[in-house]
Amino acid sequence: TVNFKNVKLNESHIIWKNENHKVGEVYMKSSRLRSSLVGLELSKKIVNYLANYCIDTNNVEVSKDMELRIKYQVVAPLYAMESMIYYTAGLIDEFEDQDVTLEAAVTKYYTSQNMFKIARAALDFMGPKALLKGEPSEEFLRNAAELYTLGEPIETLKSFIALTGLQHAGVCMSDDVFKSRNPLFNPMHMFKKFIKSSDIETISTKMGLNENLHPSLAGPAECIELSVTRLKMCVEMLFNRYGNEIVQRQVEIKAEIISMLRMYTSASRASRSYCIGLRLADELLTAIAINLHGKERIKVLAAEIMKGPYLTNDHNLQKMSKQIFKSKGFFFEHPLTYNY
Repeated sequence: TVNFKNVKLNESHIIWKNENHKVGEVYMKSSRLRSSLVGLELSKKIVNYLANYCIDTNNVEVSKDMELRIKYQVVAPLYAMESMIYYTAGLIDEFEDQDVTLEAAVTKYYTSQNMFKIARAALDFMGPKALLKGEPSEEFLRNAAELYTLGEPIETLKSFIALTGLQHAGVCMSDDVFKSRNPLFNPMHMFKKFIKSSDIETISTKMGLNENLHPSLAGPAECIELSVTRLKMCVEMLFNRYGNEIVQRQVEIKAEIISMLRMYTSASRASRSYCIGLRLADELLTAIAINLHGKERIKVLAAEIMKGPYLTNDHNLQKMSKQIFKSKGFFFEHPLTYNY
C-alpha cells in the first residue's frame, strides 16, 4: 500500500478526462528513445569487440578492404545513431511539451536497423566462430535480434514515419496541391509553377545553412539544402500524382526522411565539436562522409520518384507482391515442371 500525504501536484501532472492518449504518446516517445539508447550501447560493445578481435588475429593488416568495410558498416552509422539520439533528447530537455514523435520514431528505426547490421558484421569478420555457443559474438547477435523486435514491428514503425511526415507536409502544401490538381481553374498558379520549375539535377538553394555551421562544413550544409529541396519536390510530386491515394505510396518517401535527419544531426554535432576544440577531428570527416552519401542517396531516390512507377521497376514489383497475397505464398512453378 502506498500512502500520499501533503503531496503537491502541478496542473500538468494531473490526467484529466479523455487525456489518456497523451500519456500514451509520452510513454511511446520515451520508450523509443530508451530503446535507441540501449541499441547504441550494444553497438558500441560490438564494435569494441570486433576491433580487438581483428587486432588480436592480425586481420587488420590483411587488406585495406576491411578498413573500408568497417568505415561504411560501423563507424558512420554509429556516429549518426549517437547524433540522432542526443539531438532528440536535447529537444525534449530544452523545450517544454516539444513534439518529437517523428524524431523519436526515426531515431529508433535507424538505430534498430544499423544495430542489427553491426551485429551481423561479426559473421563477416569471424565466420562460423561467431555463432558458437558461449562466444560474445553469439550473445551480441541474440541480444540485437531481441532488441530489433522490441515494442513494435519495424514495418509498422516505417509506415508511421512516412505517414507522419506526409501529414505534416500535407498541412503546409494543401493549397498548392489543390490548385495543381485543378489546373483549368487555376491557370495563373500553373503558369507561375512552370516559370519556377527546376530539374532534380540542376536545383539551387539559398537557405544560408552554412552560416550556422563551422566554415569547414560548408559542403555538408549545401548537401542538406539540396536534399531538403529535393525532398520537398518529391513530396509535392507525390501529392499531385496520387492525391488521397498517397497513403498507399507512403513508403516511397520514408528513406528520404530518415536520411535527412541523419545528415542534419551529424553536421550539427560535428560543427559543435570542431568549434569547441574536441579531440579527434575525424568527426568532421565522418559528418562530411555521411552528408555526401546521404545527398547522393536522396538524389537517386528523388529521380526514381520523379520518373514514376512505370518508368522504373515499381509497377512490376507491385504486381508480383499482389500475386503473392493472391496465391497465399510463393507462386512460381517448379523449374522442372512440364507443360505436357
